[in-house]
Amino acid sequence: MSDLPPEARSQLATMFDTLADEKRFALQKCRECQTFLYPAREVCVNCLSSALDWTDTSASGSILARTLTRVSAEPYFLEHGPVETGLAKLDCGPIIVCFLAKGIEPGTKVHLSIRRDAAGRGVFFATATVP
Repeated sequence: MSDLPPEARSQLATMFDTLADEKRFALQKCRECQTFLYPAREVCVNCLSSALDWTDTSASGSILARTLTRVSAEPYFLEHGPVETGLAKLDCGPIIVCFLAKGIEPGTKVHLSIRRDAAGRGVFFATATVP
């Protein structure tokens, strides 16, 4: 069995590693139409511009959905499960896939951060916002 999560990811997604190290929360933002983008991509999904910059943004959002994965085809997750993941709608627009702190349900306001996982990749984590 593998000691690390799976490693496949795009070259653009490696920027999340840097953001985790810098303790920043940033996404790509289109210079033409001001749309924030996730996942990282080569062109804007709204206007097809390639003028994209990594821009700090609010890390606030709400959970749309959650799932508890008990069985996985990936050896790492078989050993380290169950894993709670979800979809978070960021206040700046995009919907992202993230790991969830225990007990977070749909509708919960959350604060997101980018942290390195066991394989050293920058990934999103959501924790409940204190009211």
